[in-house]
Amino acid sequence: MKMKQLFAVAVALCTLHSALRTAEAQSTAFTYQGQLQNGGNPANGLYDFQFALSNAPSGGSQVGFTVTNLAVGVTNGLFATTLDFGTVFTGNPAWLAISVRSNGLGSYVGLTPLQPVTPVPYAIFANAASNLSGTLPATQLSGAVGNGQLANNTITINPGTGLSGGGAVPLGGATTLNNVGAVSVTGDTDITASTVNGAVTLGTTATSANTASTLVKRDASGNVSVGSISLGSNLNLPSTTATAGIMYSGSATLLHSFGKQNFFAGSGAGNLTITGANNTAIGYQALQNATTGYNNIAIGASAGINLTTGSNNIYIGNAGNVSDNYTNFNTPPTGIIYIGNTQAYTYLVGTVYAHGVA
Repeated sequence: MKMKQLFAVAVALCTLHSALRTAEAQSTAFTYQGQLQNGGNPANGLYDFQFALSNAPSGGSQVGFTVTNLAVGVTNGLFATTLDFGTVFTGNPAWLAISVRSNGLGSYVGLTPLQPVTPVPYAIFANAASNLSGTLPATQLSGAVGNGQLANNTITINPGTGLSGGGAVPLGGATTLNNVGAVSVTGDTDITASTVNGAVTLGTTATSANTASTLVKRDASGNVSVGSISLGSNLNLPSTTATAGIMYSGSATLLHSFGKQNFFAGSGAGNLTITGANNTAIGYQALQNATTGYNNIAIGASAGINLTTGSNNIYIGNAGNVSDNYTNFNTPPTGIIYIGNTQAYTYLVGTVYAHGVA
């Protein structure tokens, strides 16, 4: 059975409805209406159609995929069916190739000539173009687009606090923002603030002196004077040297451990040049002149004050007048215990001397 297409035309009514939807709801389908005759007479019944797009009216190449619609009703030669080739309508001309057969019977017969696609399906592309999102390819533009042709041809720049300038700036133009200085900088009794030519200078009222209700800072030598100090934990001192790890009372040492395993407590007790070891002195100027002696113990004001090089001696009480100078036995004294307020005596090694007031 030979079929011949006498008339085929795309109708805009349904397609235009789709084209006017928003970009989010846009469909790529459109309605195609045509007329089919069989043997010169209007066809009736069910027919299978195949539709394809070509880029030329003859001898061209197919664009996209083939749409097959089965069992399309034809009445008095007229039919309508929906076609959806996807997003293939990009503005280039296209022709519709149609093949038809009786419903499920035989092979498809191509109808000629190919039908040009009318502008209505291109409304799909026009709608997408009018709601362009993303980056517009440079190939889609030609010529220069001036600022005056743009809806927003300037940018407004607000200078904000502390700046001047700005305003409406043409696209591609430039503006300068100037620093007019800080609007307000406020200090307090501890931290001061001042502004000069837009520069903010911070200062402090802190001092190294013992001044009430004032921040404390060290002086040029790293020292500071304070009143009473209350500790909630430990007081950690560095190891004693001639310049560190020492507590003073006025200009006299009060507490230190200068030397090796020595300990001295009391105003002027011990000294900061002793080379002897294991000496302990508690009291005013106790063992103040000890040098190379070791294992000496002095408890009391001026206890052992005259001892210089002796070792293994114990002084309890005011024994400051005991001398190292002996006429008998032991020079310097070794292994002697002195108890009480003692004077210069001639002592024996291993002897304990107990005295009252001499």
